[in-house]
Amino acid sequence: VEVVHPETPAALAGLLANDVILQLDTVPIRNENHLINLVSGLPVGQRVRLQVWRERRMMTVDVLIGDWAAAQARLKSTP
Repeated sequence: VEVVHPETPAALAGLLANDVILQLDTVPIRNENHLINLVSGLPVGQRVRLQVWRERRMMTVDVLIGDWAAAQARLKSTP
């Protein structure tokens, strides 16, 4: 995770910059593109569980999949 924007699903779930997402539900993540493809195929509102490596320890984070188009519009309108 490079950056977490305020009030996004990632921020609300507690993800932080420098977190490494290792697994989405039961699927091991191969790389950034793999994660993007998996998330983009999920319906808005679905809950997923991420396995995250943070500060030399494994943790679990529950995330609610958000609406990418709405997030993009919100970020573009932020000064």
